[in-house]
Amino acid sequence: MRRGVVHNTKQLPDGRWTWRYDRSDPDVADSTALLWDDLATLTMPTMLVRGGESAFVTDADVREARRRLPTLRVAVVEGAGHAVQSDRPVVMASLIADFVR
Repeated sequence: MRRGVVHNTKQLPDGRWTWRYDRSDPDVADSTALLWDDLATLTMPTMLVRGGESAFVTDADVREARRRLPTLRVAVVEGAGHAVQSDRPVVMASLIADFVR
């Protein structure tokens, strides 16, 4: 958990801390828009795992991802927030094992 928090946070000039990929930050919002085009170019099987309690990946995001990549497999893990691998590691491992089979 510590490694994930250290990797995903940044200190602001006023000394406070925030998530590195805060969607309310205009610079982040602009840069993530470019990634949608990349998604449509994927040719390999792809799975999106979303925590059922995640506020980071929205229903609209899932709809857009499916529109751009119709073969996308989506799994929603109830009882998990954005970090499914930390909140429900056994479920995440099972999803990955099933997906790569």
